Amino acid sequence: WLRGRDRANLLAVADLDKQPATWADTEKLIGDISWMWQGWVVNGFLNILAGESGAGKSTLLLRICQPVIMPGIKFPDGTPYQGELGRVLWVECEAAEALNIQRAKRWGIPLDAMITPFSDPLIQVNLDDQNHQAAVTAAAMRPDVKIVVIDSLRGAHRGDENSSELVSLVMYLAALARDTGKPLIATHHLRKRSAFDGELSQDRLRGSSAIVQPARVIMGLDCPNYDQPENKRLSVIKSNLAAKPKPIGVTINDNGIIFGAAPEMPRAVSARDKAAQLLLELLSDGEKPANEVISTLAQAGISESTLNRTKERLGIGARRINNTWYWQLPTNGGTPNDTNN
Repeated sequence: WLRGRDRANLLAVADLDKQPATWADTEKLIGDISWMWQGWVVNGFLNILAGESGAGKSTLLLRICQPVIMPGIKFPDGTPYQGELGRVLWVECEAAEALNIQRAKRWGIPLDAMITPFSDPLIQVNLDDQNHQAAVTAAAMRPDVKIVVIDSLRGAHRGDENSSELVSLVMYLAALARDTGKPLIATHHLRKRSAFDGELSQDRLRGSSAIVQPARVIMGLDCPNYDQPENKRLSVIKSNLAAKPKPIGVTINDNGIIFGAAPEMPRAVSARDKAAQLLLELLSDGEKPANEVISTLAQAGISESTLNRTKERLGIGARRINNTWYWQLPTNGGTPNDTNN
């Protein structure tokens, strides 16, 4: 199907390499898939930890790195670290050095176990810059470095996170993880949850879909119940490599992090249940004018039909005093109404 010059050019290119690599050759270079933290953080791939602004992503990520640095420290689910102890390459992109050092000292993490890409630790990393990429690559290749952290992905570049051009940056990070055989974890932001969002999914990651494509594991840190903001949940929301592990509850305080059972989203309350709850509350201390009760439930979004069905189900009675109807709860298992209304 190729003719003339096009075919000649193709054959000339093919002659440059008479022995194309096979998957067997590739397997010798990259080895088998392995996990730093089983089910959560995979070696040789890009991992993402996503959460809303201020959720505690950096604090949690430092705690995830701790078993790699300090003997005897386990991962949040209680599993031990099986690899060699070493250092963490922490690429700080949000000028939070003082906060990180304070946390590390509070937890007893040796500061010389955390390294930066440059001899000047306060250089603001910009991974759009090829020289900065080269510095990060060189530091990541060090044998004493066991894990690479990019905190955060948004701060690591100067482009538009909604642009598909961001794919070149995340592909660089994915290739760096592959070439070093080490886990690379980048933090990223979730957009705020709306009333229409259900369980946490990768659709809530901010920016272009190009961000999530090269990542093989995406962890999410969210607050399922906004009435309990201190109770957060760590879960795997994307994994191409293994079954998703059971979510973990996360509580962050001044002394560190407490792990436990994961909180769940509050159960959705039906309109009928909401109407029943309101009626029982309004009439718990005695009869009330019917128009007052009807008005209160209407303001709560309860339709007239739902109200009438719920009133009947609960056996709420009505009686007329002068020209006003009153509602009240049934007494002694009966309905105290003279006339229903």
